[in-house]
Amino acid sequence: MEDHEGSDSTALGILREKKDREEWETLFKALAKPIFQELEHSLNSIREQRMNEGPQSSSLLLKIVRGQTLPLQDLPQQGLINQPCMWQLEQKVTIQTLMHFLQLEGGEDTGSPYPILLELLSKLENIQHVQHLPDIFRLQNALIHFFQNSHKGEHYTVQQFLDQPELSEDQRLAFSRAIETIQKVWSNIKMNPSISGITVLPDLLPSDISTSTAILQLLPTQPSISRLVARFLIQLQNSCVDTAARVTKERQRSISAEEVKPSSVLTVTKSDLVTMALTNLQYEIDKDGTKMTYFDFQMLQRQVVHRFISGKPIIKAQTAPSIALNNMRTLQTTKTKVRDQLPQEMLSINQQKHIMEEARSVNALSKVLDTLKVAAEFLAMTGGDPECPLPEYIRHELRMDAGAKQLQDVPVVPNTRLKHILSLWKVLAARRSMLLVQMNQDPFCLMPKEFQEKLGKMEEKALSSALANTNLDLFLIELHEMITVALSIFQPQDELKFAFTFFLEDNQVPASSVCSLTDALDPDIPIKNILSVWRTAARTSQANVPAYSQKGPAQGSR
Repeated sequence: MEDHEGSDSTALGILREKKDREEWETLFKALAKPIFQELEHSLNSIREQRMNEGPQSSSLLLKIVRGQTLPLQDLPQQGLINQPCMWQLEQKVTIQTLMHFLQLEGGEDTGSPYPILLELLSKLENIQHVQHLPDIFRLQNALIHFFQNSHKGEHYTVQQFLDQPELSEDQRLAFSRAIETIQKVWSNIKMNPSISGITVLPDLLPSDISTSTAILQLLPTQPSISRLVARFLIQLQNSCVDTAARVTKERQRSISAEEVKPSSVLTVTKSDLVTMALTNLQYEIDKDGTKMTYFDFQMLQRQVVHRFISGKPIIKAQTAPSIALNNMRTLQTTKTKVRDQLPQEMLSINQQKHIMEEARSVNALSKVLDTLKVAAEFLAMTGGDPECPLPEYIRHELRMDAGAKQLQDVPVVPNTRLKHILSLWKVLAARRSMLLVQMNQDPFCLMPKEFQEKLGKMEEKALSSALANTNLDLFLIELHEMITVALSIFQPQDELKFAFTFFLEDNQVPASSVCSLTDALDPDIPIKNILSVWRTAARTSQANVPAYSQKGPAQGSR
């Protein structure tokens, strides 16, 4: 070795070639190995000598720690605690052990061969809550409606909100799940803020969520816990779907929060993954006394994608329900102020009919309604020129180029003026509810129960016959406006025909139209049947109304 080190070509400082370095390492190992083997033998001999002759030679515990096998045949073998099985550690398959085995396969690196499994396992603590996103959206929309149409909402606690008699058991259960999910995910985010990738303000309240928490704290304002949790869960879903799409090359699709259903979101739990992993457990090998477990991660990843991720959409985070605290005012107040600021005119019968027949996308209608709401609130404060084209006002006065562009997706809207904004608003809202009914959704699910009593079969039949001679589009539009804007001023036992007449006259509907719209109503029908009356009219009209489609980009609704 000395001769070898003396050579200039192989000196340690100038070993530039790999083969030279490998040759040097081989020679060094050959020289050093006998030295260390002799050292190890000497140490073992000394240790054995100390165990047998030293002051601690009688300590059984030290002998066990140092690896000496002791004669324990004289120990008792009766009783549960003396059975060998009590002292065996059986390895169980958990999410943590799966992560460990995945990392042994190289799954922790950037170039992981199993990126989908890595994504799911590393974030499963929160991904398992994504399945409750529809409930959270439903709760957020309910809270927005509640605060826009109630003056007592600011003082309600979570428990008081859930105890409202207007809520059905199904709604109460869904809202409870949503609140529990928000509480759990918020707790996880607080413990590890870096996992969310979302900036969490240090003074964001409340620090904890309970039944005594003010329901105002769950309103999806910016910033708020409810909004932050919803966006975090959306981000988790989108990240998993995107990761899977890069592996499988599956074509992605996007939907708005309004279109999210239970079938749209990831539904995966710890037990699901563990069970699936066990079916892909290949074999165990005792190697040098070590038990090894192997998984077919490639097959497991394919099964995970097929069962949990394939077909799931990207959810557009910007469409999640939201509201600005300084805009929490009732629709009736906003519309009244707009009328005070500038004269309003009805859309023509033909324009209304065109919208009711040709507007076919809930997404497009929701986007335009959002834009109209913003425009109406500005007009309520500042007024404007009644003859100004609506798209021009939105583009130039409000600086909402995207909002102005969205108006092109709904018929008639691009040709309207500011004097038509309230008429346009109520027509689009009625058409949107019509489409939701066709999708088997209930646009009035949050209305008080006292107004949700159903008509009898004979009453429905009689009403459908009477409506045959009525302008159904106009009837649906005006009755929908009464339901969404002015229903709270009436009592359930009031006569619907009289109340509807009062509402139409108060909104300056021409007398001839008032008569034609109310003639179909039986004087004996009370207001408590108003929602059933509207649904009956919608079903009567439905055969002549084109069905829902998803044309146009998605956007959240008001």
